[in-house]
Amino acid sequence: MQKINLSLGFYEERPWGKWAGGMEADKFRKRYFDFMSSFLEILDKEEVPRTLFILGDYLNNFIGDAGENAVKELYATNNKLNDIQQHSYSHDIIRKIEIRPEKEIVSEDVFADDIARGHFTLKWGLGINCNGIGVPLGYDSDLGNHARVLSQIRHLGYNFVSPNLRSKESLEAHLTAERQPHTYSDADYPNLVEIPPHGWQDVIFTKKKAEHQLNGRLHTPDEIISHYTGLFEKASKMKQDTAYVSLCLHPWAMMEYDPQHDIWKTIIGNARKQGIELVTYSDIANKVLRQE
Repeated sequence: MQKINLSLGFYEERPWGKWAGGMEADKFRKRYFDFMSSFLEILDKEEVPRTLFILGDYLNNFIGDAGENAVKELYATNNKLNDIQQHSYSHDIIRKIEIRPEKEIVSEDVFADDIARGHFTLKWGLGINCNGIGVPLGYDSDLGNHARVLSQIRHLGYNFVSPNLRSKESLEAHLTAERQPHTYSDADYPNLVEIPPHGWQDVIFTKKKAEHQLNGRLHTPDEIISHYTGLFEKASKMKQDTAYVSLCLHPWAMMEYDPQHDIWKTIIGNARKQGIELVTYSDIANKVLRQE
């Protein structure tokens, strides 16, 4: 009988960089803290495992604003449901993204150093050693041709990476047999797993992103729910024994399109009714490596 594993990846990132200072950023962090506190409380109550990809610059500013104790309480490392990983430090990219031509590309060496900085920022701020990274913005393929970056990721002791977040033409990443978790054996890293997310990056459900990419068309709550439950249906028709559905989600976007958490409570409830197992990204990496 086929199994479906669902992993929820939440990208904790805003505000960062030049947007992180000033009164408006302080106000946003307060609203964000309250939103995430209530959302994680719901996930705890429903015993939903999740992966939190935390940007180093965001964490640094968050601690400076809210205080170390409050941030550590929010991202409780002793909570078995929290799989806390990094999202780099500065949110840089190493490859051109066609739908984001304004983004400056940095060298692999610069990006490798930034990954290390992100790693040690989470170690300093939360007292953890990450074992995976969600790559900023994401690309339409994995990192197989970025040897310097892969070397740094393995040097840090990581066993998974998630850079293949989109298609070439949009923020939607298709669910196919080819876009399932796999190792980087072909790049001589058999102990490193690529975990590609599926479906829309949920930022598309915000007004600003919809204006840029969907001619201003906003999805209704029912359409958002149907999009993700449609992925479950598609996964059920795949031929492999275990089909993985991984999602790329942004709580700063959820604050706009799902402020009361109703959409995600419905999606999670639907998954549970279908017998879908909720797992973390780390769980997926460990399962794939056990199969190799």
